[in-house]
Order: sequence, then structure tokens, then C-alpha cells
Amino acid sequence: MRGSDRFDTVTILFPYDDMVKESLARFKFQGKQSYFRTYADLLHEKLSELINTDEINYVMSVPLHRRRKIRRGYNQSLLLSERVAAKLKKPEMSGLLLRTRNTEAQSGLERDERSANVKDAFSVKTSDCLKNSTVLLIDDIITTGSTINECCRALKNAGVLKIHAAAAASGRIQ
Repeated sequence: MRGSDRFDTVTILFPYDDMVKESLARFKFQGKQSYFRTYADLLHEKLSELINTDEINYVMSVPLHRRRKIRRGYNQSLLLSERVAAKLKKPEMSGLLLRTRNTEAQSGLERDERSANVKDAFSVKTSDCLKNSTVLLIDDIITTGSTINECCRALKNAGVLKIHAAAAASGRIQ
């Protein structure tokens, strides 16, 4: 990953290649919610191998704007986060990280447009419990890293000390 990343570690399951891209598109856009179990279980296994999961205080997902969630019917990242949190026996606290504006879909934008699109699009509802904590932040796909980095900025501004980012796939493989 890049030196400008705001997370402390990152765990990625798969490179974002054709087969994974197709699977994640079905999961994300075609109502195949059940895919979350496989992705979350594999993510839990890999996280358990690569990081000290005992240090995690909270698990969170990258939020969708409420309009997009209504249109899609679910937040695929939240499904992953809830299952991973349950397997780690950690509190799932996604409700604290908010998407404050309905941004354009990142997938249709160029690399430089993505950062501007999500700049200041996230905030933290309350930061008292997050101060000095370690958070596992889960998304489905990390492409340029703009979205997850902007979430991390909001979390670190709220007092989070350490963030482990995780995703099912990335084009920026570690």
C-alpha cells in the first residue's frame, strides 16, 4: 500500500481480478447477500493469522449513504463487519461512523477524482468510546484507497489510535 495511507495495517483476501470482480459485483449489486458468509469467514481466518486480533476494541464497516442503502437494500461491508465481529467476539460499532453526504459512486471516477469525491464525506457520531482504541475497519473492495483513507481520517480525528483495514479484494495488493 502507499505511505499516504491513514490505516496502520491492511489485510486483503484476493486481488481484484476478473473472477473476484464478478463475484463481488453479484454480492454488491445483484442481491447475492449470502456471499457475505464466505467472504467474512475467509477474512476472519486471514486476520487471525496476520494480526493480533486481541488488541481490537471495535469492528466497523465503511458506511453507505442512507439513499444508496435504501436503493441497494443492504450495506455489503456491514454484513462482512457484523460476521467478522461476531467471530472475533468484538463489538460491532458501525453506527458510530457516518457517511454525511451522498457521494458519487467511486467506480465511475478516475483516481484523482476519487479523493475529492469522498473528502469530508465521513464523520464520527460520538468519539468518547473511541478515544485510544484500536479499530478493525472493513470494506468490500479497496481500489485507490480514497474511501477507506477518508474513513480513517474521521476515526483518527475522533481519537482512534490504531486502525486495521481489511477488505475482500483490492487492486492495490499488499
